Amino acid sequence: MKDSYKTKEQLIEEMEALRQEVVELKKGETERKRMEEALRDSMERYRTLVENINLGITLIGSDYRIIMTNA
Repeated sequence: MKDSYKTKEQLIEEMEALRQEVVELKKGETERKRMEEALRDSMERYRTLVENINLGITLIGSDYRIIMTNA
């Protein structure tokens, strides 16, 4: 029956591996949030540019439907 039990060292190694996975997950989440913020900033700059330019801009999809147009 003793073979079914893990040694203290094995448990410590598994805990360290889990800790490393948590660290990596947190890094990924931080990067995802940074990328989402950068995308929001980029979209806002694009929207501001299109809305305030003195030219008519129309975005037409591949099916020839109007997707977006400025004033």
